[in-house]
Amino acid sequence: ASIFILSYNGYFQEYSLTLNDSGISTWKLEREFNLLIRM
Repeated sequence: ASIFILSYNGYFQEYSLTLNDSGISTWKLEREFNLLIRM
C-alpha cells in the first residue's frame, strides 16, 4: 500500500507500507519534496 501525506508547510511525502506473513508492518519513505520551492 502507498500512503501520501501533504503537510501544512508544503512537504509531500510518499510512504510504502508492507505487511509480512507474521502481521508485522514496515514503513518506508519512498520520496519527499517541498512543493513550495520552484525547480
